Amino acid sequence: KVPTQNSQPRALGLPRFLSNAILKRGMSLVVSLWRRGRRRYGMPIMLLLSGLAGLAVYDGVTGPYPLASLEPLVRRIFPSRGQSPRPGIVTKRPPAGDPAEARGGGGVKPHRHPEDDQIRERHDLETEPRGEPGRDRPHPGADVVRGAHAQDLTQYVTVDVYQSKDCTGEPLAFTAHRTEHKCTRCFDACRANFPDGKAALNNIKSYKVVYSGPGEMPVEWTVSSFNVCGGTFAYSASAMRKATIGSGVRPENGCIATDGEYPNMIRFDGMPDPDDIYDAQSYHVVYSCESSTYFAYQAYANYYGFLHSNQQTDPKPGYTRLLTSTEEDDLSVANGGKIPTFTSKREPFSRRYSPYNKPTALTAFMEGPASPTEEVIVVIDPDNWLVQNIGPIAAKVKEGQAVATAAFYDGNPLVTDLYQKHICKKACDFIPDTVAVPYFVHREDAKKIAPLWKELTKQVFELFQDPKHAATYQSLQPGWCAEMYGYVFAAAELRIKHTILPNLQHRDVDGKISWDEAMSRRIRMIHMGRAWFKAEWAKEHAARWIHRPAWEYSPQGMEQVWCKCNATAADERPWPLPPDVDFTSNVTLTLLHHSLLEYGNAPHNKYRVGYSMTYE
Repeated sequence: KVPTQNSQPRALGLPRFLSNAILKRGMSLVVSLWRRGRRRYGMPIMLLLSGLAGLAVYDGVTGPYPLASLEPLVRRIFPSRGQSPRPGIVTKRPPAGDPAEARGGGGVKPHRHPEDDQIRERHDLETEPRGEPGRDRPHPGADVVRGAHAQDLTQYVTVDVYQSKDCTGEPLAFTAHRTEHKCTRCFDACRANFPDGKAALNNIKSYKVVYSGPGEMPVEWTVSSFNVCGGTFAYSASAMRKATIGSGVRPENGCIATDGEYPNMIRFDGMPDPDDIYDAQSYHVVYSCESSTYFAYQAYANYYGFLHSNQQTDPKPGYTRLLTSTEEDDLSVANGGKIPTFTSKREPFSRRYSPYNKPTALTAFMEGPASPTEEVIVVIDPDNWLVQNIGPIAAKVKEGQAVATAAFYDGNPLVTDLYQKHICKKACDFIPDTVAVPYFVHREDAKKIAPLWKELTKQVFELFQDPKHAATYQSLQPGWCAEMYGYVFAAAELRIKHTILPNLQHRDVDGKISWDEAMSRRIRMIHMGRAWFKAEWAKEHAARWIHRPAWEYSPQGMEQVWCKCNATAADERPWPLPPDVDFTSNVTLTLLHHSLLEYGNAPHNKYRVGYSMTYE
């Protein structure tokens, strides 16, 4: 929703609402020390201070990502730390995130710009014949429902970690099913405590792998350890290599003493991806929008992405555009269009706050005769475009337990403060989950959440009209995000918990990643907004599309070539793409291009009289 919500650096892994203030004050302090240091401490100290300040803003190991802790910075200054695995443990595979270790495939495939300027696609395993995707052939995909009923031997693999050096005392135990914010099949000490209440961070001195299943543990299954919290913070593949303590650990290795290194992250290697072993549930994808030029091209690209992202086929998923209008528009199946649509009338309050349409339309949909029968409701935004099968995520949902991604306000205590002081009525002891779309919610929970979401959205919006409250909760971006808190608080009132998973989506304001990295992380969808080309290529081959960014956020060395904020977004669609375009730009422009080939451009008529004009 808010293009700048993830565009600022984050200091030392702290919540974002503190990070900006710390960075600003820290830089002021460095400037002051710089000026004094020239007289008092000399040039070496001054250069050290300026170097540390630079690292705090831009970490050269991880690229334009935040410093997760002081450990990466220490390893910069003392590079001998963590450069090689612990002696005696055989490294059998590169860390996750290494392009050589990219796993699986996706639905929508990347597009390259070959020398002859013809369109071609690259399959993960082989080169496909040339042709027009969506016309000559569907987009290839490799992420299918595999082994949905296979025996899951990974449930028998456990790691016990100890505060002692010889694996004695009461351990903190976790299985291979453990998931952290930034990884799956992994354990992160940053948010864990031992049974006696002591923090696990920098306190693990030994560990061992235990297998209690039938037969022997498969030979390719091993455990690796790292001295960083890679499940809480983002690290590049090179940073993870430098942080490796040991790898290739198996049950027969017995107790592993870490000899002064602290395994703050432990990862299970070689095991089947959790997504490959699951019991499929039916799911129904919905999003809310209006009838306008702004939403028309998004609706086409959204639907095309759903159809060509290799969604599961048994049970078959549903899909509905929730349209706020007095009648079906020309994109609706009921009116001769292509997109499955449910239409509900606008409520007057949405003229003050248009996102109010989202809970209003969902409430009408869930309570009406066309209410979905699928077990899981997947709520996305119009600019959430699917890339891979979301069936494995829907399979994790059960009544009372939803799945979502972390919101920009994750970790901000003001969310709980707002809920408990001004909103709650029934569950004031409940800590709201700081989540955002996509929401994966059980159908019965969605029926309860929707009307309460609608009610609380209005309540939060009205609360923020008070200048005092708006100032108190300014870091929550109250001007536009009331409906996000409406959902979070509705779920809290109903005591519905959320599993927060990494890699559900990748936003245009997140760090630039390659297609291979996105596939290795199995990112399910993008949250699009803008697209970039590398500056040198753009100036030579795509100068007609280069324009000044509408927002302050602009990656270094890149040129913005498309933005949904532009009135020309529906008509100007850069193509073909350069060979090294980043993942989000790739998916954005690929779906824009192929949805145009498949459906054409939505005509200007009574439903679309201007770019953002809405048909009533």
